[in-house]
Amino acid sequence: VSEAFTDEVNIMEDPIIQLMLGGFALISIVLITLTLLSSKMDDAIEFVLEDFESTMKTYYKKRWVLIEEQLEDCKDEAERTEKLISIMEDMQRNEPALMERINRDMAK
Repeated sequence: VSEAFTDEVNIMEDPIIQLMLGGFALISIVLITLTLLSSKMDDAIEFVLEDFESTMKTYYKKRWVLIEEQLEDCKDEAERTEKLISIMEDMQRNEPALMERINRDMAK
């Protein structure tokens, strides 16, 4: 009678529990990695935009004045960033030679 309830229950030996914990750990690692990559990409984009703006202000002042006029209506930094990226894409599509010169100047 005293030995009736001495069995141990170890839920970690259950393959379903092990699979669930492994899946949770894998998903957590993937999400953390994606968050870090997203942060790095945001930093890289911000660096390029700052470099572009600095180069435009230094070497292409008249053109920068026109760009600034387009950026004046932006409500916050996120909208300004999005608008500046859009302007850069338009310049790349419509004025590839100018963007090539700007890119060379940015590399200096």
